[in-house]
Formats: sequence, structure tokens, C-alpha cells
Amino acid sequence: MKNFILLIPAILEQDTSEFRRMLKRYKESVVLHIDILNNYKNFPDSLKIENVLNCDNLYGFQKLYFHLMTDKADIVLSTLTVINNYAAVNKKIAFSFLIDEEYICLCDKVEMSNNFNLIPVIYSRPNKNKEFYANYEEILVMTVEAGKQGSKFNKKKLNNISILEKLGYKGNIMVDGGINDKTLSHIVNYKISSAVIGSYFKSSENFALTYKNLLNVMLNSKIS
Repeated sequence: MKNFILLIPAILEQDTSEFRRMLKRYKESVVLHIDILNNYKNFPDSLKIENVLNCDNLYGFQKLYFHLMTDKADIVLSTLTVINNYAAVNKKIAFSFLIDEEYICLCDKVEMSNNFNLIPVIYSRPNKNKEFYANYEEILVMTVEAGKQGSKFNKKKLNNISILEKLGYKGNIMVDGGINDKTLSHIVNYKISSAVIGSYFKSSENFALTYKNLLNVMLNSKIS
């Protein structure tokens, strides 16, 4: 039996006006993934989290994922605190904070709103034990080098899903990176709950039509 995969549009922007434009583009979706880059490797910073949260159109979604990429522990805590505070006054929206599994222990210092949850991100390979992963309802597996939309899909990264399964992980697994009409067929046979899609949706002329085409790709993909 094929696995239904939720397709989640993603935004990575440096400019406020372009960010607002993308919000309007994806208004038909109930869920949205937002990438936040702040002092991450040699990549330019994205739009600041405060500016992101000040966009009114953001609050038309039912669920918001915020994926922070940074090399600094203090930025993890400050960004988490800002998003958590917004979650506390916007109870009708479910908020998720996605962060490198090596940093996620820092988040214990913050008392979470009840509509806010943490999701560990696996960039290279899982290096925690099964007890660690069992604490989380969702895990994100990156299938590209993080930090830049449009990076090439790395099929070998899907092996991390098998590793998680061998560790006994029973929660939801997300994948992010390089997903399009060609690469989607590689993931349909894995136990994946959702796929985050950035550049493919952004470069399409019609989001709704492109979304529908990807659904057809899933339906027509062969079961291995």
C-alpha cells in the first residue's frame, strides 16, 4: 500500500516584500514551512524571525514549521523564545521549531506553549539513541545540503529513514530538500509523513496546479 505524503511548501527569503508575495502564493495550503538562516556557515542570513512573524498573512495557516539553521547556540535560544512567545498568543495555530539534533537539548531551558513542539533535524546521519528519538513526534531528515534552495537531491540520505526505523522510531518522518516531480518517486515507498518543497514550488507558474501534479506523481509511482 502506498504511503500518503503531505506536501508542504517552504519559504526561504531575505526580502520582506518577496516573503509576503510567497505567503499569498501559498495561501491555499493549510501548512507552511519557513527556513530561517542566522549565522549559518557562509550563507547569507534570511529574513529576521521578528519580521517574519509580523506578516499578517502568516496567520491564515493552521500549522507553521520554523526551521532554524545556525552555528550559534545563543541564536537557538533567542529564536526559540521569540517563536514560542508568538505561539502563546496565537493558540489556533500549531507551531513547530526544527533544529539540529545536536542543539535541541538547549531548548529544555524554555517552557513551551501547549501549541508548540520541537522537531530534531538530521543533516548527516542519526547519531542519537532510540530513547532520544522516541521523545519526538516528528523528525526531519534533510536530503540536500541545508541552507540553499535548489540544491540537488541526495538519494543516499534516505538511508537515514531506514536507520531510524531500525532504532524503533514510530513517529512521523519528514524529508526536506530537492523534492520535485522527478525525485518524489524516490520517496513514496518510504514511511514518510510529509515532504518539504521549496524551489520547485517557487519556480512553478501555478502553485495549485503543480501541487496537483505532484499528487498524481505519487499516485502513479510504482510500489517497490
